[in-house]
Amino acid sequence: MVCFSCKDAGSPDSLDSFPNKKYTLDKNGQIESTEMFISDFEPATACKVCHVNHYEEWLGSMHAYAMKDPVFLSGWNGEQDKRPDTGERFCIQCHNPVAFVTGENLAGYEEAEDLTDSGLPEVITEGIGCDVCHTMNDLSSTVHTQDAVAATAEYYLNPGNIKYGNIQNPVSSSYHESEYNPIFSNSGICLPCHNMTIRDVDAEITFSEWDRISSTAMGLFS
Repeated sequence: MVCFSCKDAGSPDSLDSFPNKKYTLDKNGQIESTEMFISDFEPATACKVCHVNHYEEWLGSMHAYAMKDPVFLSGWNGEQDKRPDTGERFCIQCHNPVAFVTGENLAGYEEAEDLTDSGLPEVITEGIGCDVCHTMNDLSSTVHTQDAVAATAEYYLNPGNIKYGNIQNPVSSSYHESEYNPIFSNSGICLPCHNMTIRDVDAEITFSEWDRISSTAMGLFS
């Protein structure tokens, strides 16, 4: 069993005051227990009312297509066929973080239309929406998957009424509370999804590739 909660290593001391909700994984990367519920998260359309431009940017991004891309869906279904115990969670840990941390199993949805017509909450069918990033309050690590090829992603989230960002003195809103968090000025916030090794072999290492360029490297992660 793996338990994820507050993390000390690699984080500024100021982050100690940020709360997060915990979850535990079993050996197959399945949620064993969680303090998070789907209702804790807002769909991207809820953000559109006040953040029109940001919503439109998201709508045209790969995040919005995380659960619609036919290449992904083909690979995801193939992984489930080959590894029924771990395949669904292994891909969902990054392509649908809300489903991952809440334990919502998405096995059986072979086409994008199947998921869209499933009746599941919009925050699940949209893939990677605004809320999963703006409820982050600590930095995660690279995903290192070993022989079991099970999901191991660590997320430090506090879903609810507080939205975190990089504005130091955010204007108050009647819809939600806003709070400054320094990690939003740190490219390490793109972890865990944009860095992954499988059996110590680089599989998807976008962050590391960027970090190796001396002019842009932050020197904070390995």
